[in-house]
Amino acid sequence: MKISGVVIETCKKRNMVTVYTSNGQFLKVPAPRFDIKTGEIIEVPQNATRCVRKTMLSMRVISAAAAVFALVMFLSIYLAFFTVPVSAYVALDFNPSLELKINKQAKVMDVRSINEDADKLLKDLNLKDANVYKAVEKIMDKAIALGYIKLDEKNLVIASVVPVGEETVVDREKLESVIANNIQQKEIDSYILVDTSNEKTRNIAAENGLSVNRYKVMEHYHEAGLNISAQEINNKNMMDIMKDNNIYLTKKQDYTTLTHQNEINPGKNAGMQNNSDMMETSGALMSNNMDRDSSKSQFNYIQRSGDMKNDTMHNGSEKNEQTMESSRTGDTDMNHDQYEDMKYPNKQMNHDMSRIKY
Repeated sequence: MKISGVVIETCKKRNMVTVYTSNGQFLKVPAPRFDIKTGEIIEVPQNATRCVRKTMLSMRVISAAAAVFALVMFLSIYLAFFTVPVSAYVALDFNPSLELKINKQAKVMDVRSINEDADKLLKDLNLKDANVYKAVEKIMDKAIALGYIKLDEKNLVIASVVPVGEETVVDREKLESVIANNIQQKEIDSYILVDTSNEKTRNIAAENGLSVNRYKVMEHYHEAGLNISAQEINNKNMMDIMKDNNIYLTKKQDYTTLTHQNEINPGKNAGMQNNSDMMETSGALMSNNMDRDSSKSQFNYIQRSGDMKNDTMHNGSEKNEQTMESSRTGDTDMNHDQYEDMKYPNKQMNHDMSRIKY
């Protein structure tokens, strides 16, 4: 019986060829009288063959395994020392919607544009390797220059810090301060909500094509019975959405809530002339401070420098006492509910909505 094999090596000096047979053996045989090339199939007579030593095949296998092991070790070391892990995400909305990816050195690794306005805002804006707070300043400056944050209208700026892991290099309060200072220096009338979120919420938001900020606002609207789609909330100005759906920001003690007009005492609605009146909260900046021990968000109240001369509700109790006395004696138009609110500032109003859940 003859055996066929594929020529895998030739040795002209010894006039021998190495073949790999159909039954899986490496054999050395005398070279045929005609010229033979690697890859050709020849017939190998049994009485003219001898086996290749097993040590040769074993050495080849060991060498190949060692090479693979060395490659794996190299890639592991490279990934460990040269691949920078993500430490946090920072989401910004004001109508451009974008997300910064931050490394453990608090520098920008990448920027994700989430809507068309963000595409325009980020064009020619190089933020890679910039400090996260400097990057936010650049973004705010360009947003103002392009008119996304308007000088003559009220604006809403929402930001969220999403830590990756237990610790993050992005400080929520410092981020809030950077945004607020940028707004205050230009004397722009704005509401600012800054919060922390988590990776789970961010991932769900991404699946809906939204930033974590807009997703949380959309969920709040849905809880209030408002049918707002992800596409609508992603491409429309946030203040316009609130006006169109009778949503307004209201200051209540030490936090801000988003409230639907229908949830307010109907008797008070009659006094509201338009949606812009509903948006008024003493001309203040609003900033969000997440209560980590609760699923609800608390909002701190930041007074804008331009309002320091105004006698607003946060200027002390003396003004309140004078106003209550005037109301009691009939010298003011304050109604009973307003008088009760001022007399008992810590009373929880029935028409208040629950705070935004994160």
